[in-house]
Amino acid sequence: ILTGVKLTDDGTNGAEYYNYNGCKGDYNSAKGTALQSVRTNEGKNSIANAINALTANGATQTDHGIIMASDIFGAQTEARKEEYKNGDRNKSVIVFTDGSPTSGSAFEPNVANDAITKAKELKNGGATVYTIGIFDGANATLEAGVDGTSDENTFMHYVSSNFPNASSMTSSGTKAKDGYYLSATNSSELSQIFQSISQNIHGSTTSVQLDETTQNIDKM
Repeated sequence: ILTGVKLTDDGTNGAEYYNYNGCKGDYNSAKGTALQSVRTNEGKNSIANAINALTANGATQTDHGIIMASDIFGAQTEARKEEYKNGDRNKSVIVFTDGSPTSGSAFEPNVANDAITKAKELKNGGATVYTIGIFDGANATLEAGVDGTSDENTFMHYVSSNFPNASSMTSSGTKAKDGYYLSATNSSELSQIFQSISQNIHGSTTSVQLDETTQNIDKM
């Protein structure tokens, strides 16, 4: 979802975009203002409004979400793009999903391949891509592309920076490392995952690193 806009179902499985002041806008203008500073009340409200506008409806078109992320980075100012290029600003994408990549109800290779291809473009452009699965059977400890590992888990590995050169479900390239596909079974684990990702992005002083064996332990 784009921050800075409020999504409203227009009755045709689409969405209308509204800016901060409630004035109707469009996707092209909204993507340019999607990245907001949480140091300002306007930025905080923008993000809160975007989260509150999220609804669960229809298929899980993961490819569309990744395309939106690519569009947002592409719409940034030349000055900000230069910051990304020079390493002065991190470029990170989190793909968070509760279902199979599909335009219907079951895993669709075409949707998965489109998402993996677009994710590769993001990675080639310097982005770190994290994936988080909370769907039934999500398990980041399973190896990608082997017997016993579901298409969904393999897909999440390939979209993430675990496989920087993956271009489709049948072309994974060489695995780089673990730690970019993570899975959760409850809200506490999910919260810890997001905290760990935030620490990695911002260069935390902790020596704890995310990998496929990372576990979240609740103490009562």
